[in-house]
Amino acid sequence: MSLLKARLSGERILRCWGGGGSCKNGWTIEDVKDKIGKLLEEFEAGGDTREACRCIKELGMPFFHHEVVKKSLVILMENKNERQWRLLRQCCDMQLITMNQMTKGFNRVAESLDDLALDVPDAKKQYKNYVERAKTEGWLDTSFGINGLEQSLENGHH
Repeated sequence: MSLLKARLSGERILRCWGGGGSCKNGWTIEDVKDKIGKLLEEFEAGGDTREACRCIKELGMPFFHHEVVKKSLVILMENKNERQWRLLRQCCDMQLITMNQMTKGFNRVAESLDDLALDVPDAKKQYKNYVERAKTEGWLDTSFGINGLEQSLENGHH
């Protein structure tokens, strides 16, 4: 019982046992990443925000929504338009993406900033801007980024 009552226990259980019913149990992590990537590409090409949120929900893998956050931020930085930000806002408004998943997604982007900067020269600057915006939106805790990332970004290496 103590495991079930623990914070974020649902995510841990789903991560171990899979989620969303028997039809989805055969999906690998790569399958899910691929489905999320295709969904976001379709949305970026002119899809409807509500429809994209419905598709994210139908994936039935809420513990993997950090991948939605990560891929949305990367598309946002590459394309420099606000479509993906509106999608993230809608997902948060619908409580589809939790603060925990948002934090994980932002952390994953931070881990890949050096690679991303090869294609998007101002990626680190954009990332810092999006972190501040996400804090303002209430998606990230105000203490996010204090773990050394901001200092390493300011020093020009991460």
